[in-house]
Amino acid sequence: RIAALAAIAMSILPAVIQRFRILYPDIKITVESLGQRAIEEHVFLGQADLGIGVDIPPREGIRSTAIARAEYVCILPAGHQLAARDRLTMADLAGEEFIGPMHEADALWNGIDNAIETAGIPVSRRLETQHSQILYAFVEAGLGVAIAEPFSAPLFHRLGVAVRPIAPPVHLDFALLEPDIGPTPEIVNCLHAEVIRETKACLDHVKALIARKP
Repeated sequence: RIAALAAIAMSILPAVIQRFRILYPDIKITVESLGQRAIEEHVFLGQADLGIGVDIPPREGIRSTAIARAEYVCILPAGHQLAARDRLTMADLAGEEFIGPMHEADALWNGIDNAIETAGIPVSRRLETQHSQILYAFVEAGLGVAIAEPFSAPLFHRLGVAVRPIAPPVHLDFALLEPDIGPTPEIVNCLHAEVIRETKACLDHVKALIARKP
């Protein structure tokens, strides 16, 4: 039973489960796409054998294993004037139609809010969402620009969304969460290794996408 952020479930888990099934073909896998708080609660209550989300401060009943530090990216509709630049700064977004995030959403968004407030730039914020894939879809539809987690970037880049680095960088640490009730079972250890491997591959792919910008 895996509880994961939607972006992780969509971008990381398909390849992980594909390789996992070679070793454990008879094991049933259940994946729940949840917000960060719900992931923590599912792990704490033993309703998930593995959680994949944002790294958390030490919490009784939950064991955390770091996966990666993910640097967020600026995403823009195809043909947007800012897409011609190799790298963007927060100041470049002044006056843009900025999508999300919802102020009351999970910790994934806090760094974005902080970066905008620190830069002190005016942005129009008439459209918000708490889910990053929806945010990407809104950008793809030409509804505005956004700063978003990088895991979904390869899929939406194929749909025409421009992906650029943003400075100062906005990043977030992601981790594997599991019930702290003894040694990690071998089968969960296998998932650990595959998730870490696939996360690195995904983030390396995003760096390559940015480096070969048209």
